[in-house]
Formats: sequence, structure tokens, C-alpha cells
Amino acid sequence: MPPEVQTEPTVEVLRRIWVQPYAGPDDPPRWRHDGDVPPSPRWIHAPDDLEARDRLKRGMAWSGYQVPVTETCDDDTPPVITQVETTLATTPDDKRLDTIHAALAAHALLPQAHLVDCGDTDTAILGGSDQASGVTIVGPVDADPSWQAREATGVDKSAFTIAWETHTATCPPGKQRRKWQPDTDVAGQDVIPIRLAKQDCQACAVRSACTRANTEPRTLTVRTPGVHAVLQAARQRQKTVEFQEQ
Repeated sequence: MPPEVQTEPTVEVLRRIWVQPYAGPDDPPRWRHDGDVPPSPRWIHAPDDLEARDRLKRGMAWSGYQVPVTETCDDDTPPVITQVETTLATTPDDKRLDTIHAALAAHALLPQAHLVDCGDTDTAILGGSDQASGVTIVGPVDADPSWQAREATGVDKSAFTIAWETHTATCPPGKQRRKWQPDTDVAGQDVIPIRLAKQDCQACAVRSACTRANTEPRTLTVRTPGVHAVLQAARQRQKTVEFQEQ
């Protein structure tokens, strides 16, 4: 490439797009494989808009941005948009609530309660919202994804009695944990995997409602004490008529 064009902005954009799927300096360049491609927040998808990013959310795919909108919803006044926050499409929903509240506070527009969807109800936010901004966060939290909870006939996490001080988890028939090992999950969250004794589970009368493992005992993973309490309380609260009406 002639030196006089190497510093041209359009050439630099072409270079950045080229190195996304290809890696040099081999001749010809080799095709990148999994683990060797740039992370999605750095991928350029539109040469005329270098910050547009691809996103898939609830079955809808697009290339561009996210635009969270804050709007009043009082019964006795018209709805009014009070804040608009444009972010990259790859920015997680639960990373912008503090920024939105700061912008609202700067114009004396903080609400008493902020109704949000489950993308903004991370347990850390629910647990610290009142202290951080004085705003009560109202919204559904993610349901327990386990089959025991989904079918509503199994022994889910809420059925276990947990004594945090003694590191003890007791199942409904009264058996206690054999292994309690703090760890970190794939999202970087502190968790506690709990495993019951094999001999206790194999002879249990409610085994079929507790685990589908052929021979292994029941295992469950819970969050740390404060987060676990907030999450369980929120899951119970969102089942109430008062919450659903709100």
C-alpha cells in the first residue's frame, strides 16, 4: 500500500474491519478461529458508523444502539419523558441505572419509585438502591431457572433451610449438606455450591422431585448470604397481587 494513503481515515477503517476475520502477517492471511477473534464490543459492523454494534435481545436482532427511555407514569398526570440514555448495543442493561439516576438527580427529577424490567433488577441494585439514590427499584427478578422451580412440583432452592454461620443446608427430609465450597460463577459472581451426601440422597423418598441424576446426590448453587436473601425475598414479593398491580 502506498505510504501516502496509509494514514487516510477510510483506509484505517478498512484495516480494522479486515483484521476482524483475518490475522496476518501470513501470505495469504489466515482465517481467525474461536478464541482468536476480537470481543463483540470491538467489532465494526457498519463502516459509516464505527460505534454501531450487533445485538440480539428477546428474539430481536439489530445493528446500532440501545436507547433506554425514562418516562413518568403517574395516574393523575400525562406521561412525560424525563431522560434518554443512548448506549452501545453491547452495553448490559443493568450497567446504566446509576448513570440514569445521576442524570435525573441533576435536574431534580428523581422519582420515588422507578419501575424497570428484569434487565435492571440485579440483586446488588435491589439490595442497595435506597442507600445509593433514595429511589425504590420496582421490577421482576429472574425466576429460578431450575427444573424443580419451573415445574412447581420439585424441591427447589427455597425448600432448603440454610444456616450461614454453620455452613449448613438442610433439605425438607432433614438431611444436611456434605460439601460447602465458595466459588465464582462464569459471570464473576460469588456463589456457594452445596452438595448433599450420596447415601442420604439415594435412599430418599422424595428423590424424584429433588434430582434427576441417576446415582449422584442433589447439588445446588446459591448466592452469598445477603444477595441470596434479597433474591429470595424479591421472588416471593413478585408473586403477590400488590406487586403485580403495581
